[in-house]
Amino acid sequence: LDWISLMQEGIHPLEHQTEEKKEVTRRTITLAEALDKFEQNVKANESNTDITLSGRRNIFKNVCPELMDREVIKIDDDIILDKYYYFTSAQNKKRRTVEIWLQYMSALYNFLIGLKILTDNPVSRLRKAKIIQFKQYKDKDNFLLPSETKTFIRHIRALLTITPESDYYFLQNLNLLYLLLITGLRAKETKTILWDNIHLEGTELNPEPYIVLERQDRKQKEPFA
Repeated sequence: LDWISLMQEGIHPLEHQTEEKKEVTRRTITLAEALDKFEQNVKANESNTDITLSGRRNIFKNVCPELMDREVIKIDDDIILDKYYYFTSAQNKKRRTVEIWLQYMSALYNFLIGLKILTDNPVSRLRKAKIIQFKQYKDKDNFLLPSETKTFIRHIRALLTITPESDYYFLQNLNLLYLLLITGLRAKETKTILWDNIHLEGTELNPEPYIVLERQDRKQKEPFA
């Protein structure tokens, strides 16, 4: 009777059985397997650096090591909420850690929906319902405006003119801030600069003084000059 019903809808019964088996196979994917597939995708598109990949793995290791062998479809709202409440509790105080994990989980769910392994993103649903709340781009809200940067540089220049017995490390920090502001480099990146990378007299490439950072010395793995 089931086969007759399928054929009346124009569906071949054997093809339907094959699709059902594929569906079951897709839905039994574990969180670890899903993460492997997700990382394989971002590597292929060169959208993540090795540092980002290892950072993501560490977040999963810290937040949900016991879930890695669980089927993704069985990681339901209650499990996500338990993690959210545990890490944001007054006793734990690791809100930012679980917020980053939720961001990764949401991206992973969207990826699996794209592969037709899942049909629902519980993180997005819980956020829309305002049951869990976090700023996805929290760190990007604190960039200096161009006018604010200009003011900051003016103050640093004024302090650099102090010549009496000023604190040496204070002046050193001001110089570092000035370098970061005018180059846009990260503090860790400035520590990789060698004299061989500095061209005070310029070169054939550029008559003005400039510095060069190799690709491997930068977080986003792109050269800087």
